[in-house]
Amino acid sequence: MAERKKRVRSLLRVSSRQQLHDDDIPVQRAEIANYIAGRPDWEFDREYIEKAVSAYKNTVKDREVLLQILEDAKAHQFDVLLTFMSDRIGRKEEYNMYIATLNQLGIEVWTIKEGLLDTQEDTDRLTLFIKFWSNERESRKTGERVKAAQQEMVKQGKHVGGYAPYGYELAYNGESGSHGRSLKELRIVEREAGVVREMFRLAVEENLGSYAIAKRLNEQHIPAINGGEWKACTVSDRLKNPIYMGYLTYNRRSHRESYQRNPVEEWVFSEKPCEELQIVSPSIWHKAQEIRERRKSKINHKKESYPVTTTGSLPLMGLLYCGSCGCRLTNGSRYDQWTLKDGTKVKKMNRRYRCTQRANASTKCQGAALYSADEIEPIVFAEVNQYMEKLKQSDVYTDILKKQEKARKMMRKEIEDIRKEQNAVQKDIATLESQIPQALRGEGIFSAEKLSELLKEKEKQKAEFEQLLEEKEQEYQATEPDNHDIDKFSQIIPNWEQEFMEADTHLKKVLLSKMIERIEIEKDKIKILFKISG
Repeated sequence: MAERKKRVRSLLRVSSRQQLHDDDIPVQRAEIANYIAGRPDWEFDREYIEKAVSAYKNTVKDREVLLQILEDAKAHQFDVLLTFMSDRIGRKEEYNMYIATLNQLGIEVWTIKEGLLDTQEDTDRLTLFIKFWSNERESRKTGERVKAAQQEMVKQGKHVGGYAPYGYELAYNGESGSHGRSLKELRIVEREAGVVREMFRLAVEENLGSYAIAKRLNEQHIPAINGGEWKACTVSDRLKNPIYMGYLTYNRRSHRESYQRNPVEEWVFSEKPCEELQIVSPSIWHKAQEIRERRKSKINHKKESYPVTTTGSLPLMGLLYCGSCGCRLTNGSRYDQWTLKDGTKVKKMNRRYRCTQRANASTKCQGAALYSADEIEPIVFAEVNQYMEKLKQSDVYTDILKKQEKARKMMRKEIEDIRKEQNAVQKDIATLESQIPQALRGEGIFSAEKLSELLKEKEKQKAEFEQLLEEKEQEYQATEPDNHDIDKFSQIIPNWEQEFMEADTHLKKVLLSKMIERIEIEKDKIKILFKISG
């Protein structure tokens, strides 16, 4: 009886779109096919492919294909994983553990250039560790070389790739790069360039800020990027971009946990302006920056002079929604300060509720940006007073308790889910701890150092779950039905208006939250949705 051939699955990967050929990886596929053809005990089963996925920037958990390979290995769907080179699997030390896991599941890992990647012996694990350490170091060096090359290209006035900024498009320039691909360059899109010029005109000639410019463009129905509406932050980004005066830049942003704007002194500028890319003159661009800086300085001065400390001053916070766009209103309060003729300084809080959508110049919201608390709160309180008159003869306790119990059940389920995750982490810790004796003898699949690292990570997760669980338990206990509160509530009902108006802001919030689901406000009307029907 003929011996069963080993089922072979291949892994193809390139780290960038530029390395693809017609959105494919044909060279690696051909090499793998030839390699399998030279092994009569192997038969090709299927391939895994990763297009434009970095093995240096991403970890195993970030790469869906590697996770799928692991799942298929657990299901014993194949016997051999074949790839062109070890760096196709990964460029970090952690990938050493990934291969060890595959080996533990009975999967042989082969590369065309390096042969079998084994983790059975100490020397094998050490060799593999050195391979991935070398891959990671080479990735860092490559990244540094690419960064240096891109900086030099920018200094020479060349576009280094990426998306075209608003006002431009990417078009082929007739040249070819090192990979034989046609290169692209930036070219002005006149329709969008006209909008950019209008932004700078409004900023310089009419002295408008980003919010006012966004509002003006939206009112004129000028579509923004991707056809949406203009926002203040989008306009601000356009006004700050040196590309519009013809200067290409590099290192304006850096990616840490998220993209962040770097200080201007860290930017790399082209040595000369590219006249063919100029949409506004350098003098207009710099004038716009001067005006923006003066406005920013005034705003910062006002913030120092009139600090906003409004905690607890708005009893309707969390209940108020914009009736036009549905946005929950936020705190828009501020301190107003002025000086009397006798030199006495007077400071008064101007309590306001704010619609963020309208404040960002969105035309989707036709409501007001700000609502005075002194105007709307008396209206709401009067409506609540009428509502309470209807409840005086009703038994509201049952309804209140039902609502509270439903909320508590949801919170209890959330706590149980967190506890399950916590137990799973505890089991992982126990499993890893059982591997310690083998690791110390050098017989385990993990080194003692790696095992220690994994245990630290799991202990950290355990501590995080414990803290989260404690917080959720405290929240749950805080919702425990309090007969004293209910009695107090029942005592307030007969003399609701007087008792409520004399209560502090905190008690007002508590009472209102027990009765009201949400309040929708527009310029000329207020709609209150009560939790309990009167």
